[in-house]
Amino acid sequence: GARSPWDVEGFAYYFMEQLQAVRSGPWKLDLPLEQKYTTLGRKTAPAQLALHDVRHDPGETREVSAEHPEVVARLLKLAENIRGELGDMDQTALGQRPAGLVEQPTPRTLLKK
Repeated sequence: GARSPWDVEGFAYYFMEQLQAVRSGPWKLDLPLEQKYTTLGRKTAPAQLALHDVRHDPGETREVSAEHPEVVARLLKLAENIRGELGDMDQTALGQRPAGLVEQPTPRTLLKK
């Protein structure tokens, strides 16, 4: 009867400030992007829409969007709701906050006993 912590109504996968995928329950939808960030240096490549049942296919080897168009539609709507709350690239949103900045940061370590 245990539930996975991923069984929530919406989970967002961001890379830097770009929303790249969403998840709800067993379904993960990789969003179609003309310029998907692929590196921290902001290199991009086109990405196609892809739906995966990550509970039964954790390696995401089987793309199943054609078999589940209703799931794709629901997750695309979820992505739009997340963009409206958290933003995406040049799109600001109500729940968006600026990145933190620490002047003169110092390393933190665990104390050894």
